[in-house]
Amino acid sequence: MDIVIFCIGTDKATGDSFAPLVGTMLQSLNINAYVYGTLRNPITAKNIHHWYSVVRAKHPNKKILAIDSCLGKAADIGKISIQSKGLTPGLAVGKNLGVFGDYSILGFVDELTTNQYAIFKTPLGVVYEMAVKVSNMLKTVLQTRTS
Repeated sequence: MDIVIFCIGTDKATGDSFAPLVGTMLQSLNINAYVYGTLRNPITAKNIHHWYSVVRAKHPNKKILAIDSCLGKAADIGKISIQSKGLTPGLAVGKNLGVFGDYSILGFVDELTTNQYAIFKTPLGVVYEMAVKVSNMLKTVLQTRTS
């Protein structure tokens, strides 16, 4: 396995559950990658630095694909952005946690407004459909393990 998938978020806010949903789905698909951050074991603002240190120590030469939800324009809701750089989680809610990953996938779950609690009103159906798309895409790209 050459890649680590680092899914950031929590199921305590519907919009923020995008990446842990992806992580949970990827684990069930048995893909050829290391997966961290699931609904059962989320990577959140409180433990992200710990988990990132663990991942870097366990997989020092592996590339990390960070996945997180984000807020944007109303027209962007439901869109997925793939970037050849890391991501900075928590910016929309005023947190400066640093940059994580070598590559990233962002799922636009709601509109960026002055209401920092927008991620709590995101419909679960929107988040779930996005998670299914990303999981299936990664399954195709990384191929299913044979063992």
